[in-house]
Amino acid sequence: MSDASVLFLPWVRQGLAARVTNPDPLKTPLPAPAPLGVTLGVNGVDAAPVNVRLFGPADVIGIDPRQVVRTEPPAGTNDYEANDLAAIEFDNPDLPWLFTPAGADAQGRLRPWLVLVVVRQQDGVRLRPPRTEPLPVLEIGAPALPADELPDLNEAWAWAHAQVAWQQGASADELKQVLATRPELSVARLLSPRLLQPNTAYIACVVPAFEAGRLVGLGGAPDANAPLAPAWKLSGANPPGTVSLPVYYHWEFRTGAREDFESIVARLQPRDLSAGVGRRAMDINAPGFALPAGPAGSPAPAPLPPVLLEGALQPLGAARAPFPDGATQAWQAQLKSILNAAGADAQAPGAEPVLGPPIYGRVHAARHLVGQGPAPQWLDDVNLDPRERVAAALGTGVVQSQQEALMAEAWDQAGELAQVNQRLRQMQLSLAITGRLHARHVQRLEDDNALWRFASPAQARLVMSRPAQGAALTMQGLLAASSTPTVITSAPMRRLARPGGAVSRRAATAMRLAGTATIASAASATAVSSMFRLYSAQPVAMLFVLPPTRGMVSFDAVTRRLPAAQQTITFAQGNNATVAGLAPRPGFQVLGEPVPLIGTFSTTVLATAATLSVAGTTRAAPAPDGAGAEPGSRAARLPISPIDPIDPVDPVDLPPRPPRPPLPPRVDSADAAAFRAAAARHLAVVNPAQPWFFPITKKMVLLQAADARPQVRALLDPAPAMVARMQATVRLAQGGAPAAVGPVGCTPVFRQPMSEALAALSQDWLLPGLHTVPIDCVALLQPNQRFIEAFMLGLNVEMGRELLWRDFIVDDPRATFFRHFWRSVQPRADGDIAAIADWGTRRLGKNPAPLAAAGQVVLLVRSALFRRYPNAVVYAVPGERVGIGRRPGPIGQELQPLFRGSLQPDVSFFGFDLDASAATGNPGWYFVIQQQPTEPRFGFDVDVQFGTATHVPLAKPPVGHTLPPGTRWAFNAAHMAQITRQQPVRVAIHASELIPPPAAPSPAPP
Repeated sequence: MSDASVLFLPWVRQGLAARVTNPDPLKTPLPAPAPLGVTLGVNGVDAAPVNVRLFGPADVIGIDPRQVVRTEPPAGTNDYEANDLAAIEFDNPDLPWLFTPAGADAQGRLRPWLVLVVVRQQDGVRLRPPRTEPLPVLEIGAPALPADELPDLNEAWAWAHAQVAWQQGASADELKQVLATRPELSVARLLSPRLLQPNTAYIACVVPAFEAGRLVGLGGAPDANAPLAPAWKLSGANPPGTVSLPVYYHWEFRTGAREDFESIVARLQPRDLSAGVGRRAMDINAPGFALPAGPAGSPAPAPLPPVLLEGALQPLGAARAPFPDGATQAWQAQLKSILNAAGADAQAPGAEPVLGPPIYGRVHAARHLVGQGPAPQWLDDVNLDPRERVAAALGTGVVQSQQEALMAEAWDQAGELAQVNQRLRQMQLSLAITGRLHARHVQRLEDDNALWRFASPAQARLVMSRPAQGAALTMQGLLAASSTPTVITSAPMRRLARPGGAVSRRAATAMRLAGTATIASAASATAVSSMFRLYSAQPVAMLFVLPPTRGMVSFDAVTRRLPAAQQTITFAQGNNATVAGLAPRPGFQVLGEPVPLIGTFSTTVLATAATLSVAGTTRAAPAPDGAGAEPGSRAARLPISPIDPIDPVDPVDLPPRPPRPPLPPRVDSADAAAFRAAAARHLAVVNPAQPWFFPITKKMVLLQAADARPQVRALLDPAPAMVARMQATVRLAQGGAPAAVGPVGCTPVFRQPMSEALAALSQDWLLPGLHTVPIDCVALLQPNQRFIEAFMLGLNVEMGRELLWRDFIVDDPRATFFRHFWRSVQPRADGDIAAIADWGTRRLGKNPAPLAAAGQVVLLVRSALFRRYPNAVVYAVPGERVGIGRRPGPIGQELQPLFRGSLQPDVSFFGFDLDASAATGNPGWYFVIQQQPTEPRFGFDVDVQFGTATHVPLAKPPVGHTLPPGTRWAFNAAHMAQITRQQPVRVAIHASELIPPPAAPSPAPP
């Protein structure tokens, strides 16, 4: 059976259970579950059949509570309709018949393996927790009678059905596809045939329908081969006096009066609420702060009339009394002087601070005085009108009463903000300390060796820019790419060559002629052997070197003290020179004509020197370990024949000298030549000739220490590194990282509807005169945007003060923390007011949210309807003209409410995006109150009578109940579901009917 969108099925079987086809006998025990023959095919070949035993009622000891999707009535209901039936819905559509070992009969009737029983709470009825049983136990005994409390299990097939949300006319195959692929469209439902009595408490329990299930649920062991008898029998000569049933699921409820949705809605009547609702009188004659008495000694002013204080809701079209008027002008002027006293005195030098009443919104408006502009603004409206000051003070009171909960929510939104800010403060302190250390100890380092020695522990992390070479390298990478040995900056080398160390003391002698001067900061690229890498300094001149007083000990100073360095090369022509003085060193260009020379190194090694050119006197240059410079005498180059000649690329500018005249040719004899040749062959065997130095390995690139000094200092600055570390470890919720090292803020946003917090203070603040609204009343109201904005302003001002007091750092002190006043039906990010900082120069009440409706009306209903039917649907539809009348428009043009709320004990209201004049015009708009169509209820009309029966009898239909078309009483569960379903009721009320007619003019006096 079905209607336009819901199909009722008498049973549903899926899986192997659908293979069970033996019909249910309904009134006799079912045979024991028989095994099913199953054949498994592998690769298209059928294997031997296998008997499979299906689970039955004796295999169940509980139901997953998540299977229950709805109970009717909900648990704890105190006023359920006595003419309706209790029901429970399950997620799986085949659950009620899953363990029934039988198939449906010809009419589609099949008993479920579990049923819903509803038992009246009375003496003899007890639902106790399990002792040794696996489930809770329902016990029914004297004086209660099981025959009165339990249904007839022979009729259990009529009260279990499945529901599918699908169109009419669907085929069986289509329904199977929907059940298999769209589980959200189907449910299974158990109805209880118990006829409820008004104002009575009941216990609803899901219990097994077969004796085997009952025994297992009580901890017993049923016979697996015995027929499945019902769990209880009410007919016969000796009905049981006591019944104990295991309970799979249960809940409790209580019935109310015997009335339904239709009867309650029929009592609703439009009412005129303009007289006593929406305003209440407020006395402003003694507010404090010498208002309105004025200074001492001044005459007492005349009493002021009461001011009408408004609420968040007010009658439609209610007029607002002006303020100030002639009587209250002086009162407002004195209030303004009191409010401005604190701000005015604060500007005077040396003035004492003045504490006065708050100016709400002065931080957001960036103004500390009120009433000073050429035209009134919202800041003046909210602070100089006592009605709005009361609303703002209410917001302050809400924050003060809920400050702990609000702060807890703010800290939850901030996450680890407190810990992060503590760490950032520590980083601030560290940055200040390290900055001072850097300025004191690093920026003052003028000596290159000292700077590089200081930076050596961090050389692997200092990235040096090299614009000429392209890619950047770390300081360690540049050192490795140069000819300078990497051990030069190692920790052992620093310890070995440290100032004042053993090597330094031995190398430090009195002032002496050092021979060849060096420049540690010179750099050039040239082919060089591995031995040359030990001599990274550039020779330029002979100069006097002072004993080292600071910096690392140079290789020159050490090698000159070594005995091997004192060995000489004896030239055939010219002067002898020490190895330390003549070792080829890059960095200068040899000038003049080369002169062939032959020299020997020590007494055993023969080496041939191709040329030796005298370059003349060089320029003086500073030494790395002494102060000042001295001019030298000569500089020369000694290329070694086995090695490629050295071609320096960074020559020293040396003045040329005239070349020496060539020497006269030497006279030689054939015997001497033969002897020398034989000697050479002999020496080549005994002591073969060796090159002075090692083979060429790479280009020499000496580090420009002087040029890199600013870059090294900048890289050693701790500020960029600490900022980068902070940005890498601290991520803000809105994305990105803080720009600087310092505490970061977080702006908490509270999305709860603050109208409920206002109503918690007093419902009269939301709707003054609420107690005068009559029962079964429906009326139209409108929101009071001025009151709402003033209240929300007070909330935000006080929340900002509370956050400041709790050391909660916010991004913007002008932020708006609360923007939601009403409980929106659909979540809205913009809330009900614009950001306060954006109110600008507008008046109070003109600052709705950017996407808020231009006009709103509120439907107020005072009735038990929404308490009894909390899921009832309320919406608006446009009217359409029909002749000279009108009616609700077609389906599809519904307008859902923007917000909704409720007030105790039975008041509900719904806000719509409708202009009042458009809603009340012709054809206007209808407000519709409708029973929830997706949650069907089952039962009978109020006037249907069953006599003394406690359960619905299936023998014949009740008197006074009309069967729906196409249904047959007790045909199967689908027919019974359609027969007992309570059709949703819809009531439409035109908006013009909710506006009271204008008052008749008073008769003229005679």
